[in-house]
Amino acid sequence: MNASSVPSESNVANSISNELIETTVDLQVDYLELGLDSVFDDAIIKDIPFVKTIYSLAKIGYNIKERLFVKKMLLFLKEFYTRTVDPGKLHEFREKFKNDQKYRNKVTEMIIVYNDSFLDAEKSKIFARLFSAYISGHFDWDHFRHLSSCLNDLKYEGVRFLTQLSNSDFKIPESRPEGSPKRDFDNEALLSSGGIAYTAGVWSSGFYVTQAGRDLFNFGIAE
Repeated sequence: MNASSVPSESNVANSISNELIETTVDLQVDYLELGLDSVFDDAIIKDIPFVKTIYSLAKIGYNIKERLFVKKMLLFLKEFYTRTVDPGKLHEFREKFKNDQKYRNKVTEMIIVYNDSFLDAEKSKIFARLFSAYISGHFDWDHFRHLSSCLNDLKYEGVRFLTQLSNSDFKIPESRPEGSPKRDFDNEALLSSGGIAYTAGVWSSGFYVTQAGRDLFNFGIAE
């Protein structure tokens, strides 16, 4: 095999970039249940272009990081392609993605970097929902980047707590009527550290989720 035919990281990026235009992933498969030990063993999965490229690049033994990245990308792509996106907005995105190389590289790089960084594979599904919301025009690129960063920083228990707060208008008010949630300082710290919630005032006993936190839940976490 000569040097020009050896797969490279750029081949991986190109393969994933192509998947955002027209996917080769089987959308009927539950990739969340896919065991890491079988990622490169399933003949159908291994034949997906970006998986094939990673498989060719991988060192002997195919480490856990590579297997997990493939699983997260499969989850992301399936979720993205099963979301309802306005056809007109989707067409606009694809045209810009195909014709603007700088934009194509920016989007592809972000998709790869964040999916690679998530420790929890479920976050790739949330990330795909945020990406779909961006394409649908619910927010601009900068806000999408901000929400993606917040998602990356958010711990699993924080997701559960944010979901809990969504049932009380994303807040624990200082004056709490009967039945409203009580202060939960451990979980509040998880949201505050991710920049999506705050305590109002030095002596306040109220806790509030920011607009970014609300958007993260409404466009990413909520089904």
